[in-house]
Amino acid sequence: MTEPAIDGGLLDELQQELADRGRDDAITAAELADRVEIGDRDGSPKTREAITALLFERGVPIRSGSVGYWICQSEAEAEEYRADLEGRIEGIEQRLVAFETAWREWKRDEIPTAVREKIEADPFLSMDDFSADDLRDRAVADGGETA
Repeated sequence: MTEPAIDGGLLDELQQELADRGRDDAITAAELADRVEIGDRDGSPKTREAITALLFERGVPIRSGSVGYWICQSEAEAEEYRADLEGRIEGIEQRLVAFETAWREWKRDEIPTAVREKIEADPFLSMDDFSADDLRDRAVADGGETA
């Protein structure tokens, strides 16, 4: 069995520090690190890891925002956070699709025009079936005559 990433005593201290905090009394990662003596100064990665552990390991409904961390105090606040997280997920999914499309088009431009036109003219093939690397070795081997 693997050890938890964050010590249980540290989680106890964090949970105690956050116990009575709502949005109006949120605490930043830096303040939280100071109060529970995490000693985390480099962008607060250990503090964020501990906050995540409180949510996943202990089921504490912690949320965050521009003002810091706090525990959700109402169903309306929890719903607001759900909507925020879903919006962030949607944005990430949109960026992923845009990236995949851009990458496919970027790599497509590396395939010689004559080869690309022959592939696109074939009803059984698609540019998605190939990458520039699939065709480069073969084209170089025969002077670029193969398609």
